[in-house]
Amino acid sequence: MRVPCLLATLLLAAGVPATAQRLIVTDATVTDLGTLGGPNSWAYDINVHGNIVGAAQAADGTTRGFYYSAGTMYDVSYSSNCSWSEARGINYHNQVVGTCGKLNDVQHAFRWANGVMSLLNHADPNGWPIRSSAVATTDSGLILGSRKFVDDSNMNHFATVWVTNDQFIQLRQSPYGWPNWANDINQSGVAVGYDKDWERPPRWRLQWPNVIEE
Repeated sequence: MRVPCLLATLLLAAGVPATAQRLIVTDATVTDLGTLGGPNSWAYDINVHGNIVGAAQAADGTTRGFYYSAGTMYDVSYSSNCSWSEARGINYHNQVVGTCGKLNDVQHAFRWANGVMSLLNHADPNGWPIRSSAVATTDSGLILGSRKFVDDSNMNHFATVWVTNDQFIQLRQSPYGWPNWANDINQSGVAVGYDKDWERPPRWRLQWPNVIEE
């Protein structure tokens, strides 16, 4: 069964006082974004221009990151040697970030801009093999994601911000050795996520550059 990616445009009721801080959905228009030739697609982010990124299955069954603009879906990894990819974030300048699955089964965070995919540096200073992924990007080009050791459990999972394609900052070293994940970043460069306590559910909020305990 074909399950295409859908975009809903919401129409909001007027006349609600500003202090109420609520919106009422009165109607929605659903647009089928299509796929890259396969049965399924998923949308993850949209920018102020209405351009969308996500992942879609190709005719050969592989999952490919896409950039959707003006009614056309583009494969952001068509010129790369990714065995699969997904696009997770897009900024004002239509720069796209996501994850490329390399042929050697190593995941690699990427930035896609002006039709060119660039893999982000994720090298460990001690030479350990690393996997990385990217989930969001700011208009200034900061990229949020994570890095982890390839042959290790999730204990060594590090929330990361890339300042450039080559320079990254590990956001937080947990005092208890817990892994951490980052989920989003705003235009001021503040990232949010969580640490994982193996004895309890996630209970910390990571807000870089400051950490807030909950």
